[in-house]
Amino acid sequence: MQLRNTLLLLSIITYTCTNGLSVDISPIPATAIAGDNLIVTSVITKTETESWKAFVFYVFDSGNTQACGGAPYTAPAACSDIFGCSYGFSFSCNYTHFSLLLNNVTILFKGFSIYAEVTIAGSPTVKSVTTTIIVKIPLQGVSLTPNASITKKESETQVFRCFARSLPIASLSWYLSGSILPTQSPPVITTDTVTSTYTYTAKKGDNGKRLTCTAVYESTSFTKDALLYVLYRPIVTISPNNSPFRVLENTTNMQITCIVTDANPAVTSFTWKKDGSTINGTANYTIPKVHRSHAGSYTCSAANSVGNSEPSTAMQLDVLCSYTNEICKDMWPNCQQTLLVENKMSGICSNTDFSHHCQKSCGVCSGM
Repeated sequence: MQLRNTLLLLSIITYTCTNGLSVDISPIPATAIAGDNLIVTSVITKTETESWKAFVFYVFDSGNTQACGGAPYTAPAACSDIFGCSYGFSFSCNYTHFSLLLNNVTILFKGFSIYAEVTIAGSPTVKSVTTTIIVKIPLQGVSLTPNASITKKESETQVFRCFARSLPIASLSWYLSGSILPTQSPPVITTDTVTSTYTYTAKKGDNGKRLTCTAVYESTSFTKDALLYVLYRPIVTISPNNSPFRVLENTTNMQITCIVTDANPAVTSFTWKKDGSTINGTANYTIPKVHRSHAGSYTCSAANSVGNSEPSTAMQLDVLCSYTNEICKDMWPNCQQTLLVENKMSGICSNTDFSHHCQKSCGVCSGM
């Protein structure tokens, strides 16, 4: 990163001694972006009659304090790092103006504190207030693993990981097609990184949606998303969908269809069952000529690479029997056409058991 000096001219807080001599330090706080340079300055304020003996910058972290630059009084002041500061600061001065320069600030200096101290003749040591180093790492983006697109079968799970680096730490949130998702577990935070995980369970309704991770840092935000492809079993229904479905005996080329209302991927096979027994393996089931033995309960199902569908709602096929005019006239003298009756029992309706096993259809005579 190209280095640039960071000198923040914030308000100067001053500690004043009773004799009028004071020392200040700035900026407060001492904020720098990682990779930049940081300059901390201190100025002695005094009257013409006042004098000082020595000036020192002190740097401390976690209880460890080091003198990092000082100057005995001369005119002009002789600047030197007489203390051998191990933190890498450069020291400069000009009589009553002093500076500490830190090149290429890193996060190792986060939380360090600096204050200035002046020794004057005949008075106690005068100290400035303390300034604290704040290191910032601007958010440059967010990463998501896996990204691009994923394919999962319904009910399968996928763990996503979202990562961002910044100081202060960015906040991470998960969204599914714009709707925020609940937090499953606290994020893992290090000095300058944050990682969040989300365990996604594939649902049919999520096919084609996007799972998004958003990182927010101050007024900046970045997003990364993954496109979800969800595979699921077919859903089927039968057409015609009225049950019972009544068909006249001897009707030709009667067809019922297994309709796929939803599937991903496409259906590869069909199964028809009558009264629980498999009878056909195509989408359309055709009966060339309807007999009374075709009466029963029909269901269909379909399959794709994910699995088999649930069976459709059953369709009850009822076969309507037909009798000659002579029989109709015997039972219903006013009927001049062939009468349609519904077979209510197994077996074949005959002339002799007609009144016991069959009943008039809709109470009217119908033509052939």
